[in-house]
Amino acid sequence: MATDGFPLSPQQRHLWLRQEAERGLPYSAQCTVLIEGPLDTKLLEAALQTVFARHEIFRTTFSGLRGATGPFQVIAASSTPSLDIHDLRGREPHRQEAALESLYQASCEFPFDRDHGQSAHVSLATLSVDKHMLFVALSVLCADRATLTLLVRELSRCYSACLRGETLTDVALQYADVAQWENELLESADTQSGSE
Repeated sequence: MATDGFPLSPQQRHLWLRQEAERGLPYSAQCTVLIEGPLDTKLLEAALQTVFARHEIFRTTFSGLRGATGPFQVIAASSTPSLDIHDLRGREPHRQEAALESLYQASCEFPFDRDHGQSAHVSLATLSVDKHMLFVALSVLCADRATLTLLVRELSRCYSACLRGETLTDVALQYADVAQWENELLESADTQSGSE
């Protein structure tokens, strides 16, 4: 794990304070993705690893550093969530529906350890040879709706690249850089309003 930390963005600071005030409540962003067509789960796992390698926010934990007054984003060199696979083929539709509801609830209630643990939980339910449901839950400190959209798009791109035996070479914008820019912008605005 990296020893240096990056400041939280204003949104992360707000969410951190809410979590501190309401300890025990799960705060997560989640989505469910319907995947139609044949699916190679090994390639999906490889694509997931690639997405996490490309985007630091998915490898980020939050902790205090020595001498710091608040939490910082700490980016691990590597971290990939395991893909929990559930084979629901052959079950009657109402039993599949009940299992999917249970998986969705588990995804919503996944207890993230923001200081040390994984910031993501991913499950795959296979309903038939060509129909699957992917459940993704991320710590709310690492994700919002836009982040989930990015993750699904990147997962699709990486899966396609894995199918073709290719590697994505474009450089991804990192959230820590965006957070730094936001903080500098706010400090600049505060400085200007204070000098008036």
